[in-house]
Amino acid sequence: MNLGAWLVLEKWMVPDIYRDTDAPDEYSLCLALGDRARNRLDRHRETFITAEDFRWIKDCGLNAVRLPVGYWALEAPKPFVASAQFIDFALEQAQRNGLKLLLDLHGAPGSQNGWDHSGRSGPINWPKDPQNIQETLRVLESFAQKHGKHPALFGIELLNEPRDKVPLEILQQFYQDAYARLHKYLDPDVAIVFHDSFRPFAWKNSCRNRRSPT
Repeated sequence: MNLGAWLVLEKWMVPDIYRDTDAPDEYSLCLALGDRARNRLDRHRETFITAEDFRWIKDCGLNAVRLPVGYWALEAPKPFVASAQFIDFALEQAQRNGLKLLLDLHGAPGSQNGWDHSGRSGPINWPKDPQNIQETLRVLESFAQKHGKHPALFGIELLNEPRDKVPLEILQQFYQDAYARLHKYLDPDVAIVFHDSFRPFAWKNSCRNRRSPT
């Protein structure tokens, strides 16, 4: 079960949050709302997914949830609003209901795909600036340090849907670096998940003769 549009907004799913603005994405919405952004987003986060939803997921016979989050979840640069307490809530509810949780980095600095569910639609600037990649690695490491030992954590997805315009060598190096930085904080049964960047066949030979990070 994917908990989309909760901690990372997608306008087509929750258009009411964008009322009285013409903002296309979460960044622009927070910018337009200014000091009002926290109240509006926190109200959404408190009501869109609740403890009752986790019980319903369990009662449906499902065993896992995927939680999209942005790089601004723990420490929010302006104009974003952090959502750390809701990640804690989701892990707590998952544990209470016998569910596992996949923590998915849905939005990276600069945007990895230019779509609104990366936090900011428009140019794909994530691979163009090494600082974006380093900040993404730092954020992922923070997730692993904070949540890596939680009994409900199934895994961490390193980056959601990087577009096929992202150079493959940059993405492969990012995945290698992320694995090296995260795995030491995670229990052995916690997965590190990566997206194929819409190029499944391009990965056929990418890992041959590579040594696993130590």
